[in-house]
Order: sequence, then structure tokens, then C-alpha cells
Amino acid sequence: MNNDNEANDANDNGDELHVDLPETERQELLRRRREVVHEIQMLCQELAQLLLEQQPQLLLLEQQRLLQEQHHLLQDDVDARMIRVARR
Repeated sequence: MNNDNEANDANDNGDELHVDLPETERQELLRRRREVVHEIQMLCQELAQLLLEQQPQLLLLEQQRLLQEQHHLLQDDVDARMIRVARR
């Protein structure tokens, strides 16, 4: 194994290497792994950006849900008062 390949293997963050494969196949697997990791990182960044953009909408939806819940609780109180008044 030459020094370049050792450097590539050393940059692999200690993950399992397929040492039984010919050197070129190991290099190809490592290259593919780095590409996949890069793609995953890019997708995570895109997802984080989308969530950040949608955060105001999500907050508005949560506020709407809380207002509806309060409305239902208030309506329950009004209904309970009406029943008490009707029973008198």
C-alpha cells in the first residue's frame, strides 16, 4: 500500500475497512462512502432550511390550535352554566 492510500484510509474516521478487497475496490468504496455522507449532510441542511422557513407557519398553527382549545373550554363552561340555570 502506498502513502496516498494510507492517507485516504486514515481520513476514513476509523470506520471498518474492507481490507480483503483489492486496493482499488477499497478506494472506490471509501469514495462512495464519502459521497453518500456528503449527500446526507446536504439533505440535512436543506431540511433544516425548510423547517426554518416553515417555523412561522407552524407557530401560527399551534396558536390556532390553542385558541380553539380555549374556545371549547369556554363553551363547555357556558354550557355547564346554562344547565345549572335550567335546573333551578
